[in-house]
Amino acid sequence: MVSSLETLRGFIQTRYQKLIGLSRRYSWLRYVLVGAVTIVFTFFVGERTVFSYMRHMERKAFLEKEYNYYRPRYEADSARLSEIRNNPEHIERIAREKYYMHAPGEELFVLAPPEQAKDK
Repeated sequence: MVSSLETLRGFIQTRYQKLIGLSRRYSWLRYVLVGAVTIVFTFFVGERTVFSYMRHMERKAFLEKEYNYYRPRYEADSARLSEIRNNPEHIERIAREKYYMHAPGEELFVLAPPEQAKDK
């Protein structure tokens, strides 16, 4: 086991010496390596990456589309609700038309269109 540790240590030392020699020969290499590592960590590793940014932008576009779809409906329903709250005759009309309610002593007739025969 001792010999395997010594061989590993020797291997690491030789690689380290070659790396030191390269950095002395090419002094700009360390800046390129640091820049490359920075770019990789900035754009591809971690929570805030390019891909997560793109996912967030897609989600934002989807939510804006839904907002623009539901906003007119919300405004129309809000106007209708305020009309119902302020006008008791409107409540009575809705109750009669939609829910077939009637006042005491009135008779209610519901006219339905005739069903078409299925045998045709």
